[in-house]
Amino acid sequence: MLSIVLAIIPLLVAFILLAVLQRSGIQAGLATLLTAVLLVIVVSPFHLAPPDTAIAIGTGAGTALTVLYVLLPALLLYQVQRVSGGIGILSRGIELLCPDREVQLLLLVLGVAPFVESVSGFGVGTVVIIPMLLALGLDTLQAATLGLFGQIAVPWGALAIGTILGASLTHLSAAHISAQTALIGSPLPMLFGLLTLVIGGGRHALRRLWLPACIAALLLAGGEWLSSMFASVELAGPFASIPVIILLLLWGRMHENARSHADAEHDDLAPRTLLLALVPYLILTLLLLLSRFIAPLQFWLQHVGVVHIPILALDFPLFYSPGFFILLATIATAYITHIGLAGFWTAVQRTLRQFTPGAIAIASFLAASQIMRASGMIEVLGTAAATLGNGYSALAPWLGALGGWLTGSNAGSNAMFAQLQVTTSNKAHLPTIWIMAAQNAAGSIATMASPARLVLASTAVGLGGKEGQIVRRVGLPVLAAIFLVMLLLILLA
Repeated sequence: MLSIVLAIIPLLVAFILLAVLQRSGIQAGLATLLTAVLLVIVVSPFHLAPPDTAIAIGTGAGTALTVLYVLLPALLLYQVQRVSGGIGILSRGIELLCPDREVQLLLLVLGVAPFVESVSGFGVGTVVIIPMLLALGLDTLQAATLGLFGQIAVPWGALAIGTILGASLTHLSAAHISAQTALIGSPLPMLFGLLTLVIGGGRHALRRLWLPACIAALLLAGGEWLSSMFASVELAGPFASIPVIILLLLWGRMHENARSHADAEHDDLAPRTLLLALVPYLILTLLLLLSRFIAPLQFWLQHVGVVHIPILALDFPLFYSPGFFILLATIATAYITHIGLAGFWTAVQRTLRQFTPGAIAIASFLAASQIMRASGMIEVLGTAAATLGNGYSALAPWLGALGGWLTGSNAGSNAMFAQLQVTTSNKAHLPTIWIMAAQNAAGSIATMASPARLVLASTAVGLGGKEGQIVRRVGLPVLAAIFLVMLLLILLA
């Protein structure tokens, strides 16, 4: 019992500092890391030798590299777009294509973000739509919250890498895990779609647009299931989100209200001007799709420029990461928009000011999670959960959520707990495929409130150090979503 209490301490430190005391991500991350290090030094059941502790910290830093390599160029792209005026132009363009502001919010959260996250992963969907949300007039806290809500396709992020990893670890069918994840998680897009309306437009928007929000959410979940069963797990996210984008664009055009007097001013937006503002996102999407779907190119990119550090279990292909393609899109944007060296340097300076605090926080949290894993703290928590027997179905989603919250990654959650989930479900005679689906869905949704993703969102909106405000907005919906997954699992098991 004492070991369970001790294993929970780092999690409590992170939660109290972020959610209760509203400390900055740096403070919470460093305190969590220090707590984990002290525990492995002082507490004998979790003792790690100094070299092993250093390796765990290095492994966490290596994981952080994969995230920060995406975050840095994504922030630079945003700042280049600010300097060039592309963000304002993009806002006007979205308004012309879809004049209804609340439908625009649904379009970004239920359509654009899932598509971008599906082809890239690593939270790119968040950092891509947050500038667009800000351009639509949302305040920074609203934009950060809705940007995180856009992470509803994480099981299929980075072409479903986390789901495929879970299938590999458990020797289950990736297609079946993906399809059952779509089913057990089907209420979640609806939940976050309706919350998007409430946060972005209030109760009036909810009364007016609950129907398209529900239809779009069901279309997303249904598309993920259909693609998983009959097409491709890797393509389930893109295939499901494209129809949602089309639906909401058509809905916004067909059901628009009478335009305000300001709309007339937007009608003179030249197609070429709008195209220039869209260029970085078009380039990024094209490069990502080419790199993922042209097999020889994919193979080459995966095997050239690889950072290989065996002791840290790090194999990181620099030219295959979405960060590399975001950087290419950023350079192309700076050239096409003629912002000049002075404008580009301004963007670089702003980016570094945003990036540095968030980078330290993300690296600290991920290093702490690796120490917990290497020292056996995670195993102690998982073993304690396994003693519940048939009641384990009520706890399985929360265990998956713990992994997602700790690592900020569906793949990380599955790496931590997938094998334990399957072993325990077999012992308790519970349906393994549904347990894994709940693990996959809950672990993914918990990444919305993970320290690493909170820092990602706060950094993108310029709220560095105020992650506690965001977690108070995001935390309760995430807990509600995990609770829904738990209820469905209990019914199905």
